[in-house]
Amino acid sequence: MKIKLLLSIFLLSLFTTACETEESVQPDALAKSEVAFSSASNVTSVDSDRNNLMVEERFESSLGDIFNKQVYTSHGFSLSSSVARSGSKAARFELRNADNKVRSEILLPAETSSNRWYGYSLYLPSSYWQNSMNADTWDIITQWHATDDSGEPARFPPIALVVSKGRLNVVMYWATRANNTNSTISGKKVFDLGPVIKDKWLDFVFHINYSHQSDGILDIWMNGTKVIDFKGPNTYNDDYYPYFKIGIYKREWGSISKRALFVDDIRTATGNATYSDVAPDGSSTENPPTEEPDTEPETDPGSASGQKVESFTLINADNDREIKTIVNGETLDLATLPTKNLNIRANTNATVGSIYFNLTGAKTFSKVEGGAPYSLFGDTNGNYAPWLPAVGTYSLQGTPYTGAKRTGDAGTPLTVNFTVISGSGSGNPPVENPDTKPDTDPDPDPGSGSEIKVQSYTLINADTDREIKTLVNGETLSLSNLPTKNLNILANTSSGVVSLKLDLTGRWTLSKTESGPYTLFGDEKNSNGTVNYGGVVLPVGNYTLKGTPYSASRGTGEAGSALTINFTIAP
Repeated sequence: MKIKLLLSIFLLSLFTTACETEESVQPDALAKSEVAFSSASNVTSVDSDRNNLMVEERFESSLGDIFNKQVYTSHGFSLSSSVARSGSKAARFELRNADNKVRSEILLPAETSSNRWYGYSLYLPSSYWQNSMNADTWDIITQWHATDDSGEPARFPPIALVVSKGRLNVVMYWATRANNTNSTISGKKVFDLGPVIKDKWLDFVFHINYSHQSDGILDIWMNGTKVIDFKGPNTYNDDYYPYFKIGIYKREWGSISKRALFVDDIRTATGNATYSDVAPDGSSTENPPTEEPDTEPETDPGSASGQKVESFTLINADNDREIKTIVNGETLDLATLPTKNLNIRANTNATVGSIYFNLTGAKTFSKVEGGAPYSLFGDTNGNYAPWLPAVGTYSLQGTPYTGAKRTGDAGTPLTVNFTVISGSGSGNPPVENPDTKPDTDPDPDPGSGSEIKVQSYTLINADTDREIKTLVNGETLSLSNLPTKNLNILANTSSGVVSLKLDLTGRWTLSKTESGPYTLFGDEKNSNGTVNYGGVVLPVGNYTLKGTPYSASRGTGEAGSALTINFTIAP
């Protein structure tokens, strides 16, 4: 494995999708790369017999500065005294389907050496893991994430601890070639650690020598017993070593609405360490107390009483953006809408099994829609099919069901009546809903390199994935006046751009090459076509951002017109 000087940006918080085992978990497409972090510093343990430690976190007062958080809700991460492996507190992670996020995790900087030791304790409360036998509802609870090379697409994490179908699996991927993709990965191995153990602390120790060749090592102990002794390749042929992440990562939910777990006694150490240097302290209690019942009763998404269609949204099928919420009894004028190519999306209060649409009036149409987004006239991962409505009156009813294909229990339906006309005399078409997500899909027409350019930069609220404002050259952004401190920046380009090189200098220095959407701090696309934006808290200081578009992938082909802006982050 090659090593380069790591970027000294240890607080960066970028989105990357993780994935799972072939036997127990179906691999999923990954989002784009995260950035390498600076290395961890040596620490002195409170235990005099522990040596070679780099990180020790007991979660007794606050999370150490060496960790970065990818947490987007108040319930996502906290210090809890309900259970603890040692001391009085442990870290509690929670992720909910309604969060519209795929992770609540903390992470460490990328490693600067191949040989490392890791130890921690893990506790899975049965009240949050009773549905772990469900297929396609896998959870990643620890991962050693790859740091993608410049212009390289993100891939499956090379090593991950996964809960799938009621069992604990360690999943490992590796690739001997450089600049690989998921389709060129050299190999994969799945280790089954047995059934998921709930309401008891699990003590893990990992000894890893990262390598894409035969000298790799993956040794794992669980509750003091060595369960994996593997020699051989265990990661990708990348410029940087992986980095450690722990918490909850979940993409598919099924009938599950929440996950929660506890972590305690995280330690990492150099390759000169031993098992005892990082092994969790443990507790004199064989069975620690289970977590107190959740004060917020969990609503079973499979219950018809909790399911309902809340509203219908009119969609611009040309650009897949929201136009407005359809109000019962209103009139839609085709002459003043931004397009005549429309679609309608049903919005529900929870994940449903399917929705039955019934449209009557000037057009009669019915269908069953099985997955989000629940569109009346169909879509492909959020790319909405167009409907040119005939003039006339309509009545639309949407009914949710707990099962697929209109099976199971029916929830609360919604009916709206509306009229479509063509020509109202108004010369002012409505502005599209500003509370919609940025249009991020690049124009499919490549054009020529001489015509392409970066047009502007948009500041993104990474908590809500909404636009905040267009960045103006020379402006000052006050963190106290912004709706969030978790920010991202999206480059907006002309048609024909295939890749974009982004260079940030100033208080932080970062250079990366992106495919669309062109985000400075990462993103991932959901299966319904929406985008989750990674977020960072930018330190106070001055910055210069330059974006250079290219007519081919990975910063190749003809370079177009770059755009440079200067801005200042203030408290």
